[in-house]
Amino acid sequence: MSFSKPAFKIDGILFLIAGLSIVFLVGCKDPKPEKPKEVISTKQINSLAFKNKSGEIKTIQVEWEKNKSPIISDTIFADTAKAFVQIRTKSGYEFSTILRKEETIPPSQYPLPDSLVAISDIEGNFDAFAEMLLGLGIMNKDLNWTYGKNHLVLVGDFFDRGQEVFNCLWLVYKLEQEAEAAGGKVHFILGNHEQINLLGDFRDVHKKYDMFANRIKIPYKKWLANGSVLGDWLRTKNCMEQIGDNLFLHGGLNPEMAEKGWSVEKVNQLFRKAVSSSWDNLKPESQLITGRNGPLWYRGMSFEELRQGQVDTIVSAFGVERVVVGHTVVDAENISWLYNGRVINIDLYHAANLKKGILRVLLITKDGYFEIDDQMNKRVLN
Repeated sequence: MSFSKPAFKIDGILFLIAGLSIVFLVGCKDPKPEKPKEVISTKQINSLAFKNKSGEIKTIQVEWEKNKSPIISDTIFADTAKAFVQIRTKSGYEFSTILRKEETIPPSQYPLPDSLVAISDIEGNFDAFAEMLLGLGIMNKDLNWTYGKNHLVLVGDFFDRGQEVFNCLWLVYKLEQEAEAAGGKVHFILGNHEQINLLGDFRDVHKKYDMFANRIKIPYKKWLANGSVLGDWLRTKNCMEQIGDNLFLHGGLNPEMAEKGWSVEKVNQLFRKAVSSSWDNLKPESQLITGRNGPLWYRGMSFEELRQGQVDTIVSAFGVERVVVGHTVVDAENISWLYNGRVINIDLYHAANLKKGILRVLLITKDGYFEIDDQMNKRVLN
């Protein structure tokens, strides 16, 4: 299996299309794809990382190969600047990422970049996620960031159901660092499945992880506990972010949220406190944010249960022109433009669409709002 979508061979002048900073071929009628990397092993490599009380970082690596016993190894990095994990996925994608000892809380508001791509609800489907990023030129065949100063917004639910949740998380973790170094940004906004995993509810976790946990003798609940690299990283994340005139969140906004008069920053502060606590200790205001009518769970906008006037009031209460949500599939294949463009739903059936070759995401540029697929075909949203 190839590692990526075919990339274009350079044979002419480089130019930018739709502000994407993606390199295309000029003057060649029939561009030939690069030769894909050869998969030299069928071995999968999965990794976890934890911070010791002494300040060291411990990584655990499990190498899996069909019909062979897994090879489990651990490494302790006293010099945390050298700590890293390595990943090889089921399909042969391979990458490594350095680990950060400390995490910082991201801002709640950003200016609109020249180009922004938004994706939601990957649910552990690494191949679909990788094909989107490769096809759109957000990363190259070595899985390195190539989107420059532009932004990638991930609107929750990378957890559960799929078998490669942690591979997806490590790739996001890696690209986040590379984007920042390039002046760009990866926004990882938490969804309801991130929330329930951080709060210790593992109802939808794939059974593979029980087997993995038994092999390494570390219960799954510790993989995301305080002191785990990915757990600490996730607990710094927001549940909504404003980028330009757009508010990105996973589920939706109900009228009660607007009536509270909370700012985006206030909602994020309350949410972070909640996911660092437990279900039993949640205060009423946190229950509103983390409950079924909260921004990570509410489906009323996507189901169009509200009136246009209600939506206008809710959206305006947060000081934006529109909200971008996932969580609820409205159309299996296409981005949905709801309430006269006040709500954009980007949740699609990625696994099914990958088989059909029609992976689509939301593209926002200074020229407008578009649905774009991994072959760079665009449709104006209106």
